[in-house]
Amino acid sequence: MAYFPASQMLLLDPAELLAPERSRRDAAMGRLARHIGLSRGAEGRDGAAGESAAHENSRHYILPPQEQPAEVGRQLSAWLAPHNCALAALVRRHRLASDDLRELPWLQKEVVGKECA
Repeated sequence: MAYFPASQMLLLDPAELLAPERSRRDAAMGRLARHIGLSRGAEGRDGAAGESAAHENSRHYILPPQEQPAEVGRQLSAWLAPHNCALAALVRRHRLASDDLRELPWLQKEVVGKECA
């Protein structure tokens, strides 16, 4: 916040960017596009990023939620924990959200009740 105003920060719920429903992904990408001043882009394009569909090489790069290994999610959460704590501290310090983080439920879920140094 020393170099850029808080208005230039956008906090998106990562689950919305990777949601299985296209409408949720599109809404999150729309928020991102508006924040950085881009137009929405072409509607209805084929093979949009984030879709669990076969690509030209017949591979699927994003697994549907029911096929995602739970262990990978646990490892990712553990790796992200200190980063989420640092983000929560930054958001609180600059009063970008309330102390209980109710405006950012995804971040609240990740840090409330956990030990943040």
